[in-house]
Amino acid sequence: MGPLLFCVMSAMAVIASACSSNESSNVGAMGVGGDTSMGGGGVNGVGGEFSSGVGGANGAGGDTPSGSGGAPSSGSAGPSLLTCGELGGSLCEASGNGVCGGVGQPSSDCDHCCSPPTCGYAMNPPGTGSYFTHYVGVPKAAVMDNLAGKGETIFVTRSVAPCGVEDATFKAWREKGGRWAYKLALVDEAPVVLAGDPVAWFKAKIDAGWDYVVIDELRSKNDGGYTDSSTEGKQLIAMMNALPPPYAGRFMAYFSSGAISEITSNYPAMVKTIASKGRAVMLERYLYSSSNHSTATIRDTFFNPQCKKTADLAPGVVGKLSIVIGIDNYDPNGKGNYIFLDKPATDLASDATGMLYREFSAMHQGSCTKSLGGVGTYSFGRVKDLPQYSTADLSKRLRVLEDWWP
Repeated sequence: MGPLLFCVMSAMAVIASACSSNESSNVGAMGVGGDTSMGGGGVNGVGGEFSSGVGGANGAGGDTPSGSGGAPSSGSAGPSLLTCGELGGSLCEASGNGVCGGVGQPSSDCDHCCSPPTCGYAMNPPGTGSYFTHYVGVPKAAVMDNLAGKGETIFVTRSVAPCGVEDATFKAWREKGGRWAYKLALVDEAPVVLAGDPVAWFKAKIDAGWDYVVIDELRSKNDGGYTDSSTEGKQLIAMMNALPPPYAGRFMAYFSSGAISEITSNYPAMVKTIASKGRAVMLERYLYSSSNHSTATIRDTFFNPQCKKTADLAPGVVGKLSIVIGIDNYDPNGKGNYIFLDKPATDLASDATGMLYREFSAMHQGSCTKSLGGVGTYSFGRVKDLPQYSTADLSKRLRVLEDWWP
């Protein structure tokens, strides 16, 4: 309809105001506004030329197909979107962080605003004192029974999830007083998290029921290491420093053997940040039983020097430090890789013939390692029942050796 005809019709219907030639105020087929983004109505309602909705890019008649999405504006038609806080949500999906899974109400400050899952996991306080970490996959009931009750025992995985896959396992371990840590893998998930809003992502994990997030794993500079000077390393440290209570302090990190060799040159800031604000700095020292290292060699060559080098970076580091030992006894891929307990006839022996005994003895005797915050194992996901011992036997043996810690 042209401007002149519109003015004539308006004059016939209303004793008049001045006409405007702005075509964006055209009347739609059954609505109040027209077919452009600044209008107040559309084909069947108040959302412009689209099927439904009250918000869009430039006001009340924008170009979203449904819902109330879009950023607020100074457009006079239609209400501005509320903030996530005003909507009563606590999780904010923005910049692709995915914390709401693409559901929930759009708001003026979030793509979607939602609340955490409601399956009932209360937030545990961050732990203090000794700790024991076990990389588990989906732990067996016997493993949970045998490892519960000593210090703070933390299972590391992403094979279970609160309110999701293996939730019964998640719940069972929490009921035993155990803790869960979500594995943030640097090889796949971390780049996506860091490209979005890592603090929001982290908070969503804790809100869902996880006790910690574990960075897995920091490596040598030439192996994609996330070192202090790398963009990713700086982003990780910034995330750690930005976490507010009650999320602060709920992070840990594994350091590979390559990263350990560079810990004073490429990771001092990372170590200091975790030691001052986080829960655990974990050094991976995986030895093969068949190498037949003596307790003294394990202590003086593999464990104690690495402990001292790391602990010297800052006061208080040693209390957050642990040695992670290899307990794999088979390779599920059938290639024979990384089978660290490879002398099953003696590995669980309670004297110096046993590999686990020698490793724990070495830690207990070292001038630095005797003050470690705890010990870790990798991985119950690569342990199976053998003719010589079962998975339950191995977990029982580890629990006895853990009693050397206060």
